[in-house]
Amino acid sequence: MGQQVSGSGDVRLTASGYEAIRRASETYREELVVRLCGEVGLRAAEVTRVRPADVTERAVGGRTRYFLGVDESDGRREAYLPGAVAHDFFQYVRSRDVADDERVIPVTPRRVQMLVSDVADRAAEATGHHDLAAVTPTTL
Repeated sequence: MGQQVSGSGDVRLTASGYEAIRRASETYREELVVRLCGEVGLRAAEVTRVRPADVTERAVGGRTRYFLGVDESDGRREAYLPGAVAHDFFQYVRSRDVADDERVIPVTPRRVQMLVSDVADRAAEATGHHDLAAVTPTTL
């Protein structure tokens, strides 16, 4: 399937392992959380702080690129937000009528970890690759 388990027990996902995780998402919220961790590189605590107002767009090389401002303890960083993830992000925001200054995923970091764990368990069961069950937001 494309996962490797290191000596420390960490799972390193390949593209096919990541896709199995995405396919195991049952709700739009679960998929958005997986994508924000896996494709944008957000940590669980960062996912819980994202607001629509944190997204900016810029023309880069004649194309629109999206960036997500992420508050950290030592300042603010910008994470690249791929166009397909930005599309899903804004679709989710519109469908939930989330205001610009409201949190998109208004849960605790622990709940984000639990969501990813639930999705990973389903992916492990569906694929028979039980090491997927060890996937965390950080692994993504």
